[in-house]
Amino acid sequence: KAIKDNFDIYSKYITLAEKKGLPCVFHSITDGKSDPVEIIKLAEQHPKHPIILYHIDLASQPEQMARTIDNISNSVKAGKSNLFIDISWLTNLWDNAEQNKNTIKQALKKLGADRILFGSDTPITEMGNRDNYGKFADFVEDTVKEFYTDKPKEGEKALNKIFYDNAEELEEEAYINSCSTVNPEGIIPNEEVP
Repeated sequence: KAIKDNFDIYSKYITLAEKKGLPCVFHSITDGKSDPVEIIKLAEQHPKHPIILYHIDLASQPEQMARTIDNISNSVKAGKSNLFIDISWLTNLWDNAEQNKNTIKQALKKLGADRILFGSDTPITEMGNRDNYGKFADFVEDTVKEFYTDKPKEGEKALNKIFYDNAEELEEEAYINSCSTVNPEGIIPNEEVP
């Protein structure tokens, strides 16, 4: 069911994820069901909780993709949300290579590498093939390096964040946010706090 028609149910899902220390992920596509605009509104009801938009806005036209990235960026920069994007599948990969490259570069410019993940939400169609998935990972690497042409060390840091570090930090951040007390022995989860 559409997010906009079931806002309270999805909000409860995020509340449960907050309690359990789990980030939330949403398949995002402007289709009337999982519209990025609605996911952003939902995320703004849970401003500290990490929420990931798979595909940013799957298969959208460049102008729509740019608007979605701007909307995410504006929400994050205003402190209204803790949104992240996954770039593992944006459009038909090889037919739209230049569009995918531009989207990745725009995301780097507007959101920075700290908010981008390369995930695995694409074991279908052309990405269901291991070789194609590897080729797209190489494509992302080349695009990030091209974006940081004049700053290769920053490019390497960005790649580590996108492919590894951000996912690890998200998991840790969600867990810590689910805890209410820190004591000398460590973190005490909410359900164990007296």
